[in-house]
Amino acid sequence: MLTISQKKINTCLVLCDKSKKGTLRQCEAIAKLLRDHYSLSYLTIEFQNPFFFKILNSQLTQFIPLRFFNLFSSCKKILNFLNENTIIIAGGRRSLMFASALAKQYPTIALLNPRCTLKNFKAVILPEHDNSKLEKNVITFKGALVDLNIRKIDKVSIDKNVFHVITILLGGDSKYYKYTSKDMDNLTHFIEQKSKLYESTVFKICASRRTNPKLAHHLFNNLNSLRDKICFEFWPHFSTNNPSQFSCDNNPYIHYLEEADEVIVTSDSISMLAEACCIGVPVTLWRLPIIPKKFRRFFDDMVQNKYCTYEDIIMPQACKKFNELEVIKPQLFAILNEISSNA
Repeated sequence: MLTISQKKINTCLVLCDKSKKGTLRQCEAIAKLLRDHYSLSYLTIEFQNPFFFKILNSQLTQFIPLRFFNLFSSCKKILNFLNENTIIIAGGRRSLMFASALAKQYPTIALLNPRCTLKNFKAVILPEHDNSKLEKNVITFKGALVDLNIRKIDKVSIDKNVFHVITILLGGDSKYYKYTSKDMDNLTHFIEQKSKLYESTVFKICASRRTNPKLAHHLFNNLNSLRDKICFEFWPHFSTNNPSQFSCDNNPYIHYLEEADEVIVTSDSISMLAEACCIGVPVTLWRLPIIPKKFRRFFDDMVQNKYCTYEDIIMPQACKKFNELEVIKPQLFAILNEISSNA
């Protein structure tokens, strides 16, 4: 195991917006990488910014003295936790606003664009598809950083009547595209096509927090009307005909990926595609009518490098495993070693 010898950094604080679950998983993936290679422990704080932050941005907070943030209880708790042996990993727009001020005193790594002077941070980790200006402390990666620790389930040893499991990761509305009922009808038709390829198939559909409940219910009803042809599980759980009444308990996202023999991902989420491509099964990207240019560049690159296929390949072959953490590791470790040598 490596150690940071001169400046004994022994704690990593992961700071991320409470609503940004995908970003949080990426921040924690970096923290786990540091934990596994250095003598570090890490703590995660899902940050709820003070109301005052709504009139600020990182361009301003980078110049505000840290003592000012003691006025806010959520910030004060974090400041009381920090010491000279702490390194910070921050992601999410609001967390990065606070981190832009923290970076003046504590070694800080920003995940995604902090929208302020990048030189404030020891490292800024950015996706290639953002086409950001590169500086000495900038590390780029493809898509998303993934460390889900997926353990594929040996279904044969559990049940002799083995189904071919197709996991569907259903995204939702974004600033680029709003789902429609027609999209759900088209996805239903695609599922029908896939169901004919194997003798025994079960579809495990997991919606995201961005999925419109009414449209998720529309897809659920479509599939329910085909129960005699299609076997499926659906999350969230709808127990009535009222789309506003559903249960979100026990999100099966990871379990559905562990069971998957094949994965279908909707094209509104780069992070979901990266997570699906990390497990080494055939992955299909189901394209929506509108895809922003930066997403399309990434998707084309993933297809060309055989990490996934588009939906026009109805029976995809096994894909390569995707792991950008291994790619960024040398640069990240070099920056951490520089922190220790400059202490």
